[in-house]
Amino acid sequence: MMKNFIVIFFVLFFCAVSAFAQGMDGAPVVFSDEQPDVIQSDEISGEEQEYDEFSDEDFIQDFEEFNTVSEEETVRSVRSHVGSLPHRIFEMGFSFDVDFSNNYFNANDFLVKDLVIDLRKMAKDMPKEGFKLNMNMTPDFFLNLNLKNGVHVGLNFGVESYGNFTISKDLFDFLGYGNDLNEKITLDGKMNGDAFMFVDCAVGFDLFGFHLELIPAVYLPFIHATAENLHGSFVNDENGGLRANASADIVMYTFTDMQPFFDGDVDVNQVVEAMKDGWGFDIESSLEHKIFNTLDGAVYSRIPIVPGQLNYSTKMTMTASMEVDELKNMFEDGDDGLQKDFDVSDKEYSTASYNLHRPMRMGAQVAWRPFGKWCTFGGLLGFGVKQPFTSDAYGYPEYTLSIDIDLFIKNWNMLGLRLSSAYLDEVFKHNAGFIFNLRAFELNLGVCASGGSFTSSFKGAGAGAYFMVAFGW
Repeated sequence: MMKNFIVIFFVLFFCAVSAFAQGMDGAPVVFSDEQPDVIQSDEISGEEQEYDEFSDEDFIQDFEEFNTVSEEETVRSVRSHVGSLPHRIFEMGFSFDVDFSNNYFNANDFLVKDLVIDLRKMAKDMPKEGFKLNMNMTPDFFLNLNLKNGVHVGLNFGVESYGNFTISKDLFDFLGYGNDLNEKITLDGKMNGDAFMFVDCAVGFDLFGFHLELIPAVYLPFIHATAENLHGSFVNDENGGLRANASADIVMYTFTDMQPFFDGDVDVNQVVEAMKDGWGFDIESSLEHKIFNTLDGAVYSRIPIVPGQLNYSTKMTMTASMEVDELKNMFEDGDDGLQKDFDVSDKEYSTASYNLHRPMRMGAQVAWRPFGKWCTFGGLLGFGVKQPFTSDAYGYPEYTLSIDIDLFIKNWNMLGLRLSSAYLDEVFKHNAGFIFNLRAFELNLGVCASGGSFTSSFKGAGAGAYFMVAFGW
């Protein structure tokens, strides 16, 4: 499977490079938002006149040359749409991106005067994969240096985390349609989540009309958590009683021993000492080129090299049970009509050696400006692989469609609006963002509607937000 993904990438890469080369016209800056100076040419006399629409003052020239790359964000957005690109000669800042979603329930179902729960409709409409919850969160601190000759140097430090939980459709079929007397209904589910701390250094430069970005990164996996043998069962009898049981084996691989956390005796020095080991290495890259005057394109990748290592494991069994003689008693008597129990047992702490990569990503991006640099249409098409090079590896597609509209004053993007629709990190997201830029200070704010399915993402099945603040000159 992994070999197929790698073959697909190289085919995509060389096809894209070939296409870019056909349109190569020697443009000195790749993906620049600046339009070329207007050249008025007289073919008979051979005379050429160059027209400069801006002032020659040094201050305005700085704004023109260094504060006109906000549209590149549409193209160079491999890691995040929040915006970690250099908009100034030097800048530093912080960004935060988070979203929570599910693939069925939405806000409209609950924001009503009279709440009606149709269990049969729920069972009928529930996706085949069952009910799924998703979470993604990425805080990020960055430094950037952007020079006139196209050289870009950047430093990023942050945390990348994501997780999901799924319950099989069998549960909702039971709730909607019931079962025969004394018939035992079983269900299963799954849970997994990963979190990484990373530090990367970006180096970019122009070369033969292309712009190449290399971003080597070291990262430390914090945790890899899964639920094994997650099972549940329901039985109803002829008296209208119900018995339900559920159990799951929780396995957590971590960078430090979790026993002190559960015992309430955390040693900070021990945690810091554990962070010295287990670091992994991967490298991101993008190759960008101006295909023609209004269209830029790029291919990008993040390739795992050395896996991070989690040196401790925690295993435990979680069980829950519920029993009621008659269902009506549960509603009439509340807790008095219900017997329930929850327990965490068989805790086991040990050392381990679990290897884990950050997700692999590959794909292509474009930025089209048919009306000028104030309006940019962006697109991304690619795929990702989580837990690559392991038996649990699985791939998923990724895409982004976006439009950026900017208000320029003397070639300086002061206000901006960004709308996008995407499927990233296994979540559908529809974003609306606002950019306010005063050269020395920039603020990006946005919200998103999200969901585990395309349909649910438009119905309020999830929400998210992002912001980015940057300072510099």
